[in-house]
Amino acid sequence: MFRGVKNGLELIKASVSALKKYPLMLIPMLLCWLLYAPIVVAAKYYIPWGSFTLPMQIAVAFALVLGLTTAFSLSAFILLELIHQIEMGRRPALTAALRQGLDDLFRAFPIVLIWALAWFTLSVIAAIFRKGGQHGDAQATPENIAKTLGGGENISLAGGIIQALKKGVRMTVFIIYPALAWEEMGTSKAVRKGLSIAKSHLSEFATGFMLTELAALVVFTPPAILFLLSDLPGVDFPDLVWFTTILYCAFAFSFTLFLEQIFTAELYLWHLILEKATEDAEKAGHPTPTLATVKRPTLLDNVPDMLLTRVR
Repeated sequence: MFRGVKNGLELIKASVSALKKYPLMLIPMLLCWLLYAPIVVAAKYYIPWGSFTLPMQIAVAFALVLGLTTAFSLSAFILLELIHQIEMGRRPALTAALRQGLDDLFRAFPIVLIWALAWFTLSVIAAIFRKGGQHGDAQATPENIAKTLGGGENISLAGGIIQALKKGVRMTVFIIYPALAWEEMGTSKAVRKGLSIAKSHLSEFATGFMLTELAALVVFTPPAILFLLSDLPGVDFPDLVWFTTILYCAFAFSFTLFLEQIFTAELYLWHLILEKATEDAEKAGHPTPTLATVKRPTLLDNVPDMLLTRVR
């Protein structure tokens, strides 16, 4: 267990260092934000839910959630392609990564759809718990929009549990996607491979979950403090403060999403290296290696690790 935690810590540290070397890799997450933020704000403030029938409400809500899972998935596939370019010894190119990412997204649509169903179900459960705490229709002021995008609304134990479940599903999907993008597996086979890796390295996966959640708490602490101060009697911040907060939340969101995606990607690649090392050990009659005894992949060492594996 300790080794798993140590491995997880090493992957997180490598992920942060990789972003410093390749800031280009943050762009897919920022693009995801440009899709995520309008959908969330529209759903909260601009869609006239009261004028829809219940079936129409369900249809529109699910369409919005599907839009969110599509945006998250596309950002993940673009990042995976950038990592693939680097680990194959090539210069990272965003345009080529976008083209290949769109193709990966098309093949992954069944997974995107299932993810949307899970997200929608959890959102409905969250809405049920939140219903009693609603007090009228909120206005789309800069302050309210900042609180919506910064997670400063409806904070509760039940809400926290739902968010943790959503994150768990999201990171599970992220560890499945490399099987589609890198090994070009079919959907069902990719799901089995991703779930198998998560299960085989459960302590590392759990450590990544906890550490990325801790990172999110840290980067979202400044807006959280601002939200608390704004609720005090007589405290009123100008709109410029809230517009700046929204901009900050865009980068905070992108950074935490990047950590989740690159952590799962590098854990998957580490497992591929382990698979190759295990195959070589069996041929040579050597003891079976473990994750801790094989080289950990990193985007910083200029070693094309994917050339040593069986990826495309």
